[in-house]
Amino acid sequence: DVKDKCPPPPLPPHAHIITARRTHHNGDKVRIQCQRGFEMRGSEEIQCVKGKWTSPPLCVGTTDTWESEAPPSLEADAAISTSRPYRNEVTSRSNYLSPYLVSEMQQNCTSPPVIKNGVLLGPLLTSYKNGSSVEYGCQRYHFLEGPSTVYCEQGNWTEQPTCLKPCALNVTDMNSNNIELKWRQAELIFLHGDLVEFECKQGYNFLQTTIPSPGRTQCNHGRLKYPKCVIQAPTEKCGAPPSVANGAPTLPPLTQYESGSSVQYSCSDYHFLQGSERIYCSEGHWTSPPVCIEPCTLSKNEMEKSNVLLQGYYENQVYFYHGDYVGFYCKPNHFGAESGTTLFQVQCKRGQLTYPRCVERGK
Repeated sequence: DVKDKCPPPPLPPHAHIITARRTHHNGDKVRIQCQRGFEMRGSEEIQCVKGKWTSPPLCVGTTDTWESEAPPSLEADAAISTSRPYRNEVTSRSNYLSPYLVSEMQQNCTSPPVIKNGVLLGPLLTSYKNGSSVEYGCQRYHFLEGPSTVYCEQGNWTEQPTCLKPCALNVTDMNSNNIELKWRQAELIFLHGDLVEFECKQGYNFLQTTIPSPGRTQCNHGRLKYPKCVIQAPTEKCGAPPSVANGAPTLPPLTQYESGSSVQYSCSDYHFLQGSERIYCSEGHWTSPPVCIEPCTLSKNEMEKSNVLLQGYYENQVYFYHGDYVGFYCKPNHFGAESGTTLFQVQCKRGQLTYPRCVERGK
């Protein structure tokens, strides 16, 4: 979905991105840092929200504070510099340095450092002015990790990116592990971080079967951990699934099933299914089938003998599932023979209901 991805993050002037990725999804955050000599106004993090980035911060130069102090004019600077030595000028003006003197003191940078498997995009100079930037790229199939743009700050370059090596599939290793690519493709090269999907050759099974996707592995710094497949041992088949009282398979049963096959059961109306509704064939044997527990059937005759009536909530119900509760109350002018109460809750247990007994008052 396009809304789940964002374009490359916006880069405000005099700033660089610390955390960079190849793609950015909804919810991802990017951290921004200002160059030296600049202050950040706003949040240092921006977030990808529904295909758009939140507003980036501003990097404001510290020279703004000097402007608020109303520094002397250029003519005054020139007059001072010609009349007195530079050191006297600084001390005589209460340690004040004009922006022009500060800029002269800032150091340039030499040629940017070379990164392994990387290339410098743009002209290669012997000297770069403070605040300049250069762009790095990686050789084909190499993954760029870190900021692609670096900056000259006070004679030093900011942190450079790293070009991570790709993974090249080794056919010999694949054959020795009895695997092949699940999805056919022309080039057998994957970038760092790419997921590679393998499958077993015919007649083989994955050795690691407890993990969800045993054939999936990830390219990590130019290395791949190949999954292993072993020869498939012949397995015994299962016969027809076992019969269940008051229940049956949901599909017509077969006479023979492969190992690993399954059968699902359902119970007759009002019968309670206890256990797993699905059984599996394993090495010629079925796992334990479920049990269908019969319901309780309401008896008007027993209610009359016990002098009880059915509560209104349960009116018109005849069958009750195993485990359900049934509400009764005593007939008028009657009370519970054992408890003395007039309201009762009785649980249906495996088709049996124990009716409460009420007796007439005064007897």
